[in-house]
Amino acid sequence: MTTPTSFAEAQEVLAASLPGYTARPAQMALAAQIEQALTGKLHGLMQAGTGTGKSLAVLIPLIQHARATGQTAVVATATKALQEQYARKDLPFLLEHLGLPFTYAVLKGRSNYPCFARAEQIKNPDARQRQVLDLMEEMSTPLAIAAKRILDREMFPALANRDWAPFSMSAAECPGKKSCPFAEKCFAERAKAAAAEANIVITNTAMLMTDLQLRNATGGNVALLGEIGVVAVDEAHTLPEAATKALEDSMTEGALGRLYGDLGGYLMSEDEEPGPDMDEALRALFGQAARMYADFVRSQNGKADPMPLPVKRILDELGPAIKSLWQAIDDIREQVKHTRPADDHGKLVRQRLMRRTDDWMCRLMDYATDAPEETVRWIEQDSYEVRGQARTRILLRSAPISVAGFLRSAMWDQFPVIMMSATLTTGRHRDGTPDFGYLSETLGLGGDEAITFDAGSPFNFPEQSRLYVPGRDFPAPERATQSQWRAGAQEVTAELVTKSGGGALLLFTSRTAMNDSYRALARQFDRAGLMVLKQDDYPAPEMVRQFREHGNAVIFGLRTFFEGIDIPGEALRLVVIDKLPFAVPSDILIQARVDALIRRYNDRWAGFTRMTIPSMILVLTQAFGRLIRHADDAGLVAILDNRLRTKRYGPQILAALPPATQIEDLKDAADYLESIR
Repeated sequence: MTTPTSFAEAQEVLAASLPGYTARPAQMALAAQIEQALTGKLHGLMQAGTGTGKSLAVLIPLIQHARATGQTAVVATATKALQEQYARKDLPFLLEHLGLPFTYAVLKGRSNYPCFARAEQIKNPDARQRQVLDLMEEMSTPLAIAAKRILDREMFPALANRDWAPFSMSAAECPGKKSCPFAEKCFAERAKAAAAEANIVITNTAMLMTDLQLRNATGGNVALLGEIGVVAVDEAHTLPEAATKALEDSMTEGALGRLYGDLGGYLMSEDEEPGPDMDEALRALFGQAARMYADFVRSQNGKADPMPLPVKRILDELGPAIKSLWQAIDDIREQVKHTRPADDHGKLVRQRLMRRTDDWMCRLMDYATDAPEETVRWIEQDSYEVRGQARTRILLRSAPISVAGFLRSAMWDQFPVIMMSATLTTGRHRDGTPDFGYLSETLGLGGDEAITFDAGSPFNFPEQSRLYVPGRDFPAPERATQSQWRAGAQEVTAELVTKSGGGALLLFTSRTAMNDSYRALARQFDRAGLMVLKQDDYPAPEMVRQFREHGNAVIFGLRTFFEGIDIPGEALRLVVIDKLPFAVPSDILIQARVDALIRRYNDRWAGFTRMTIPSMILVLTQAFGRLIRHADDAGLVAILDNRLRTKRYGPQILAALPPATQIEDLKDAADYLESIR
């Protein structure tokens, strides 16, 4: 058979080689839209429900495009589970059956690969660290290097993060291939080399954002993902958050103190004495920030919320201290620069320190000078533990108010981007067409430069699922009725879980609500023979594994479990969402974005209608999507928030959810759950 040049032809090849393989109309339509976008060098916003077959619908056009152009096609996902699906299932399947030769590679952040330069400094490795060192040595033979055999963090699941840290080198610290004596056998460089030669590169969205930042900062001279021809972002509803995280910053006295310690240690090894200026300036800056924050907390009657930091306060109260610290870092940098290390190891350490120092100087400068209409800054207090002792620290934090400008220069103007997810729309327009407006505006995409398409869902939601929302007389989760709502929500949750016999995912919008409900209900569930799991008891994948295998378990979870959790079959038959997952209104970044929308549209409700409601809808729809994962699944979603029935925005939210059969009476909901056990 001839080499397939389109998705339709690929379907014929797969059908011929795999008995029982059948084409799916929604998948065919999705692939056709992706092909149209790639041909026209346009972007794509492609919504497709679970079960559509998104991965093959995008991979086959990407493989064909990469082979035709000689450029790399990058697939970025938000979760490791989906990354593993692409790399370990879908691509090997296509390599075996598509009849189209191609290459692929997986690329992770540099800190995921053990660093030979760091490993050399480990003096007394424990038994588990010795296993890493031995395997590093085993995979350093010329044959292993030539074959690009790669070692990474995922191969050592039993190794604690603190034991992995001595092997880990961040991108900011790495001196680069030209300056490192271990470059020839570096695992990160092997992974980069494999990616540079591959037709398809699988990575995560955070890594993609890091790559784009480096390209922007260096004018394209430094890149991690090779010559990109096209990018596909799966789980693309997370793209705004991933871009924000890539651009935000958080500075602590401890992190800068470690820089000073490392600079001083290096200088002393070169028989030079570091001056005290940087240490004094560092203490002065964070001492002033701590005093400002303490005054703020007192003014808030002891409430330790993040403290907004207008640009005038930065200039007047923090500016002199930031300037002094910047100058002190520059002075010690000059000391380091003019040393003359006697060996390659010393040169490597110096190069790494210079890179870290330059990075910190840029961060301090940006914090003090970024335009207030572009960046929001604040002071925050963080709690942590050291050897069982509770401690606090002050953080100087900043984040972009909008990511649209960054994505414009880094992505939209550079190459076609295909964005896919089961949740990209926030409802429908009056003419019935899907509304991609919120995501398009957030990402900065113009209406004529992106193809939008909704492939729908293969599931029969009215038959397979029920949606229970309590009636208008149920207490609302608002300040005046908060305690009544919480008691009522716990009572309803207990009834639903009892009738379902477990198989329940209980999702909470705050840790306080989760812990209160756990204390009130866990013992009752345990006595009923149900396995009870609470977030942070185990890593999320392990909790899901136990939940799936037990069959009658209950998970108490937070936002981690709103998405990326795949539990098909009878093990999951009930999802309870305590209330509408609105963003915290006191969040400084959220408030800054709301204020920006109010100014832009000269409408005091613009932030609520254009951001608060649509962003919440995407989160809620993701949570709803945990229930039905297969054509044979059945179950009930309960949203214990009667604002869906009492507020003007309620019908808009309900219309955006999958069309499950709605129930208002608790007895009807309980009877349904009993019927599907």
